[in-house]
Amino acid sequence: MESNRGRVWSEASRLLLRSETGKKLQRTIAAQDPANLSGLPDPAKSFLVASLVEEENKRALVLVPDEARARIMREELTAFLEQDQILTFHGRELSLYDARAVSREVELERSSILTCVAAGDYRVLIVPADAVLQRLRSPEIFLSFALNLSTGQRIDPQALEENLIRAGYERVAQVESPGQFARRGDIVDIQTPAPAGLPPQAVRVSFFDVEIDELKSLDPGSQRSIGVISSFTVPPAREFPLREQEWDEVARRATEIVEAQIVSARKGGMRPQARDRRKESGAHDISRFQERIFFPSLDRWIPVIEPDPYSVLDYAVEEGTLYFLDEPLTFSRRMDAAHAGFVLRVTGYLERGESLGISEKCQIAPSEVLRAVDSKGFFLALVDLPASGNGLPGAMDIAWRARPSDSYRKNPERLAVQLKELVGSKGAALLYAGSDDRASQLALFLAGRDLVSAAVLPGRLPRGFVFPQESILVAGTEDLFGVSRRKRRTKRRSGREIFFKDLTQGSLVVHEDYGVGEYRGTETIRTSDGERDYLTVGYRDGVLHLPVDRIELLTPYVHVGDSRPKLSKLGGTEWQRQKERARSSIRRLVTDIAALYAARRSIKGHVYAPDTPWQHEFESSFPYEETEDQLRVIAEIKEDMESDKVMDRLVCGDVGFGKTEVCFRALFKCVMEGRQAALLAPTTVLVSQHYNNLLERLEGFPIKVRQLSRFASTREQKDTIKGLVRGEVDIVIGTHRLLSKDVSFRDLGLRAVDEEQRCGVDHKEMMKALSPSAEVLSLSATPIPRTLHLSLSGIRDISLLE
Repeated sequence: MESNRGRVWSEASRLLLRSETGKKLQRTIAAQDPANLSGLPDPAKSFLVASLVEEENKRALVLVPDEARARIMREELTAFLEQDQILTFHGRELSLYDARAVSREVELERSSILTCVAAGDYRVLIVPADAVLQRLRSPEIFLSFALNLSTGQRIDPQALEENLIRAGYERVAQVESPGQFARRGDIVDIQTPAPAGLPPQAVRVSFFDVEIDELKSLDPGSQRSIGVISSFTVPPAREFPLREQEWDEVARRATEIVEAQIVSARKGGMRPQARDRRKESGAHDISRFQERIFFPSLDRWIPVIEPDPYSVLDYAVEEGTLYFLDEPLTFSRRMDAAHAGFVLRVTGYLERGESLGISEKCQIAPSEVLRAVDSKGFFLALVDLPASGNGLPGAMDIAWRARPSDSYRKNPERLAVQLKELVGSKGAALLYAGSDDRASQLALFLAGRDLVSAAVLPGRLPRGFVFPQESILVAGTEDLFGVSRRKRRTKRRSGREIFFKDLTQGSLVVHEDYGVGEYRGTETIRTSDGERDYLTVGYRDGVLHLPVDRIELLTPYVHVGDSRPKLSKLGGTEWQRQKERARSSIRRLVTDIAALYAARRSIKGHVYAPDTPWQHEFESSFPYEETEDQLRVIAEIKEDMESDKVMDRLVCGDVGFGKTEVCFRALFKCVMEGRQAALLAPTTVLVSQHYNNLLERLEGFPIKVRQLSRFASTREQKDTIKGLVRGEVDIVIGTHRLLSKDVSFRDLGLRAVDEEQRCGVDHKEMMKALSPSAEVLSLSATPIPRTLHLSLSGIRDISLLE
């Protein structure tokens, strides 16, 4: 089905652009005239952009109102174009005040993207409003710091090292992150920044004297070469790299500005404390310019480093580029709001003496951006609903009549009817199923209705659209299978980051090699490689200076009791003896646990068969997109059930993380073997909720579900109990009523416990006594210590939903 993508995509694109409206648009593009394109829902805008990129064989630069729209448009475009050719130039928060350290992740990504844009190495570039406001170096100067390496090129290794440092790269012992390089004799490893979503780029340069003998791709994880390459481009690792003569010039200009602003602050009545802070931070910046050291607050000197206000628009090569402006009115408002927020932050910094007056010029005024758009002369505005001011003044109006796609989840026959009409009018249809399984399911549905000409694609497009006049139907994944609750992906802080943030002077830490010490703060020490921050750890017989980037060698000391431990010695063997005694104790504990675990494993359970077609159908009817953790936990549960061990697994995850769906799939798998399943919940409300949700999910399946709680009448409860004994009831969901003596099962295969922490120990043990060979699945957001201990010690298995 995926092989049809190119053919069908071309067919749909051709229908759109060969229409009268499409021809009018192409004539406008050929004349390089601006135009307002209205009547386009958001997904249709992305389809039109992709169609023009393919048809005109050009690149596209799209200005969008905000980051949310940028993310959605990128997701939409990946349904039509290759993902690695769609770039997003995100905005970044400038460091306009003194900061000891800042994350450079966004700056590194932006530097990589600017290099790609200047080289024309992309198909679509998406730029949010706040990003287009930010000033950049002139393209000519910025690109002069890029290094083009090739086999046979003559360059001294020392010269290469110096060029990398000028471009903002950091020398380290071993490359681990973008923006770093390492040199070992005649070998130089470089890890360059890359756009988000793409694998890290790294190269190993081997020299023979002053000639590049070999270039190889490098895997930073294993530090092994992957394959030989002939050339490699190293983009700058800083947005504002400085040429050799610029360091002194900027230092001189900065001195003049600081002196003038201190005089102005004194005359203006600034508080002495704020004035002194401004003077001190200015002097510190000047000294770092003189020493040629990059530092976080360099951003506040952007107007001095680059007097002319360049933006990302200046990096795109006009020839061969189509310019789009998404919702001009909203874009302008978002741009004004972003600039107002920036001015407000700068004002606060100035009042506290944390920044300088020139910081106000670190952003381009929104009016200047709009003038730049007008000066291009051939922007295409993308508009859903035309309104006053929502367009380019004086531009040609081109109206489409597209609309959002219908929802077919609960009415698939409606889709079949529309597709038949489309086939009759020689139209084109693209159906984005979102996965291979769903694509197969949808293809079978259409084949049964003689609609094999409809293209079913396993790719994902959130929402679809219809061009009625052009006979084009594009159905999105959510139109076909329901709304997808996609969890926001936030970068989780590592344990090391949390540990470092919580460190306070006087805290006890444990060094892997030297033992218990006392943390005494950080200290900046200047070496031949420049300034570097070190952690200072005190011991009984001396002090250890540990580089901040080696913090993984430290762990927090965990107190046992109220007594304070003795500090270890840097010399001697005391710490090594303590570690060996601990290892011996752990070995004895592991031996005891292993014996207990082996006894538990001796009980043989029912071996379930692999998933049936009904299991696949049940799982594909889930209206949301599974998270990676959900898929992993489901696989772990199925692996348990398909083995001869008796499952005793705890699924631990916060509210809303998908524990219920995991449980439902286990219940269904159990019933597919002809066995019965029970779900215990602590409250009648939760029982009712699970019962109604499961009934809806099982619609169309010959599975009988009953509930046992006070919401069920006495007669209903008696019928349910009789059905359990006879094997007529497949799944029962109930409160502690399930534990009554009159409740028994014909063949209980799985017992699940929701909100496990709210069920008493006696109740849970009573459930196990009902059928010792039945599988046990417990769900909890906050497991009790006993359960957690059993899971962490291996007596019970544990799965985490994060």
